[in-house]
Amino acid sequence: MPRAQAEARQREVRKKILATLVYPALLIVMATIIVTYLVTAVIPKFATLYNDLNVPLPGPTRFLIALTGDYRYVFLGCIAALALLALGVYFWSRTDEGGIAVDRLKFRMPVVGNTLLKFQMAQFSRTLATLLSGYRGTTTSRTHSLQSAPDFVVEGAMVYQANSCSGCHQVNGNGMKVGP
Repeated sequence: MPRAQAEARQREVRKKILATLVYPALLIVMATIIVTYLVTAVIPKFATLYNDLNVPLPGPTRFLIALTGDYRYVFLGCIAALALLALGVYFWSRTDEGGIAVDRLKFRMPVVGNTLLKFQMAQFSRTLATLLSGYRGTTTSRTHSLQSAPDFVVEGAMVYQANSCSGCHQVNGNGMKVGP
């Protein structure tokens, strides 16, 4: 029963975190769409209007009009390339090797990495405490807790500390070095 409660609590926390991330993600997507529309459609129309009226424009405005008029398709190409790059990184992160690399990168990020590591360790500790409260043996509890660790790097570090250096080479049977 305690394990089911702990898993329900973990699902609830994840659901709350994802719900809080929806609004910023929506803002970023909408801002990107709006800026792309302004740069590729609105500014070139104003450029045509100013050109027809023979209005003298300040230097920064002329630069912006030249940039958006002449390089509109380059700008759209860059947006498309960034979207393809993000998609490629997403699919690569689903492989074992890519997942390890992305996890290492996440933990090396300033501020976010340290917070993420603390969250992962708290999740591991809660799982271990739940299993130990169910009167399982220490070895069995540690094994199940290690399996609940969601990231390869954290899991590898825990195996490294629990078993010795040779243990970190066999996380999930992959035979890859995941420990520190």
